Amino acid sequence: MTRQRQVTENVKNRILIVSSKDISLLRFRGKLIELLIENNYEVLVAAPSYESDVREKLSNIGAQTHEVSMSRVGFSLFEDWQTYKELKQLMSSENVDLVFPYTIKPVMYSSLAARKMSVKTVGLVNGLGYVFSGSTLKQRLLQKVIVPAYRYCVAMNHAMVFQNSDDQDYFRSSSILSKSCSTHLVAGSGVNLKEFKWREPRGSDQLRFAFVGRLLVEKGIYMFLEAAQELKKKWPEAEFHVFGEPQNDSPNSIKLPEIELLAEQGVVTYHGRCSDIAKKLGEMDVIVCPSWYREGVPRALLEALSVGLALIVADTPGCRDTVQPEQNGWIVRPKCRADLLHAMSDALTRPKR
Repeated sequence: MTRQRQVTENVKNRILIVSSKDISLLRFRGKLIELLIENNYEVLVAAPSYESDVREKLSNIGAQTHEVSMSRVGFSLFEDWQTYKELKQLMSSENVDLVFPYTIKPVMYSSLAARKMSVKTVGLVNGLGYVFSGSTLKQRLLQKVIVPAYRYCVAMNHAMVFQNSDDQDYFRSSSILSKSCSTHLVAGSGVNLKEFKWREPRGSDQLRFAFVGRLLVEKGIYMFLEAAQELKKKWPEAEFHVFGEPQNDSPNSIKLPEIELLAEQGVVTYHGRCSDIAKKLGEMDVIVCPSWYREGVPRALLEALSVGLALIVADTPGCRDTVQPEQNGWIVRPKCRADLLHAMSDALTRPKR
């Protein structure tokens, strides 16, 4: 089916940005949306649902919000078919000129719907996610399904954008991309340097470590908490801060009572979801990201670099790209508790600047 549209000089290009979570549109794409609107594009955004404050903020910057059915985890033939149909209908009814989806489900179903509607698509791969983060039997089986599905869905995409070279190389070696599809490599989603301002190191003996992100097993939250418990015995003055929330829709999420108990015991300071993360990061010394989740480039690491924190990261795609050992941080082996403990201990014993 080919779209029919009257084109005049006064018609703006209409760009549809598709996400699996509403807050992501605001936090990670908000500045992009503003820039597009400033350059005379009409921007539509689609997500499964919106919190009222998120919808209001998106509307205030000029985005047109739309809801589409989409489950963030798991695969269901009926639900995913419904997602595809709703995206196709949205592109048709709103005369969309270009689609920009990101994360696995939006990329797959938006690309497929756009191809059916003859709409150009530029997909963003900001990490390969849980399925490609390990080698369990379940993950290997899912990879066998998802790789050919990716290949089929993005076959006609105009371009694909990647946030690290590992993901780009994987898509090429797996023949997911067609020869006509151009690829582009960017260093993450970017950071507003006016918001995340550089500050000189605090130079305090009371070192503050921060974990920032979703509180998932594969993000390394338990490793961080275990290290905090161990290090508190030798360095009681050290502080360990956790920013983020449990993910109720994920079986791999930490439970809130677990972290609240450690907070009551004085092991960690739990902040939950933080609305002033730029200010809080400015009060920290080291950010710890022991993640073996297939990241793009974690936004929290870019923000930490912007304000001048030291980094401790796992040797995984996207994470390792942010560290130059002996200059701005440490790279540790994924899932290696001894490595993480050693790096954090090293940070505590080094002369403070």
